Amino acid sequence: MPMIYLVRHGYPAWPQGKYCFSRTDAPLNEVGKEQAQALQNWFLDKPAASVWTSCAKRCRQTAALALSQSAWPLPFLEEVCVGQWEGLSFDEIKARYPEIYQARGEDPAGVAPPGGETFLEAGERLRRVMDERCDAQGDTVLVCHGGLIRGLLCLLGAVPREKLLDCCIPYGSITILQKEQQEIKVLAIGRKPCRYPGTLEEKQLVAQCRTPEKVLRHCQAVAACAARLAEGRGVDLTFLMCCARLHDLCREQGRQHPQQAARLLRSCGWWEMAEVVEQHHDLGVSPSVEAELLCLADRMTEGEQIVSLKARFQASRQKCDSKEALEAWQRRWQETLELAEKYGLDPDAVYAP
Repeated sequence: MPMIYLVRHGYPAWPQGKYCFSRTDAPLNEVGKEQAQALQNWFLDKPAASVWTSCAKRCRQTAALALSQSAWPLPFLEEVCVGQWEGLSFDEIKARYPEIYQARGEDPAGVAPPGGETFLEAGERLRRVMDERCDAQGDTVLVCHGGLIRGLLCLLGAVPREKLLDCCIPYGSITILQKEQQEIKVLAIGRKPCRYPGTLEEKQLVAQCRTPEKVLRHCQAVAACAARLAEGRGVDLTFLMCCARLHDLCREQGRQHPQQAARLLRSCGWWEMAEVVEQHHDLGVSPSVEAELLCLADRMTEGEQIVSLKARFQASRQKCDSKEALEAWQRRWQETLELAEKYGLDPDAVYAP
């Protein structure tokens, strides 16, 4: 049965800050171009019978970088129109249009900005494109926009109206549909073409979180240790090291920094990475091999120095100033010993790269 691939364009060159854009025509920035090139690798073995793109520059550039076939521009693939809100900051919108702003927050699917359209109206527009343009004999690629895709998913019942704005359609992602006559099945929503971000997107995440240089050096040391522990274990080393480099991304935000980093990674579509990063302090139930190796590597790294597990825990024990703290230390030490035994590691050894 024919597949329909809805591709959201790569990251555009928007100005800094929280603004409302839809029809403003911005090109891709360098991160967006990197994301489009990652899409190219994903589509190598998925030749399409037809390729259509929004007329927006960011979509046309994404299509040109990601796909070997020429993409035909189609005005009906434009983003959800925000009318009089175009180019305004969200603070300005809230101040100028308080009632509509609140109403749209309560029902984003059914309330339109002044002079704009609702998400559902845009979804109906995309549905008509699919009915008229998608090839019955082969797969179709539509390069378009996040709001437009959300509107369609809501129209199809794949996303509840009240959860519309929570639906994650990251830049450079693919939403996969299957069409059989008039029925459309949603197979995947907002899937990224690979397991980890490219170099430029990783740097953008670090800049966004303002992660201090000292923390980044610690993360590099943990990544090197994790690579050493992973030798001969058949894991995706690039994925593991990327998780390690970003595991303390939100370190400055306090004890909940693993959860904060995981939330950010999920919003960007890196769901697997988010799970590994979230578990690097507390493994929880059924952690992955990557999560366990990252946990061990982090517990072997004091600042930028790789030390033995025993030395690291002896040092941390000195900081236990209450019965509760000591009990928590003992639980973590026991968990660490069990992990070390599982992977054949000596708690007295230093596993430097």
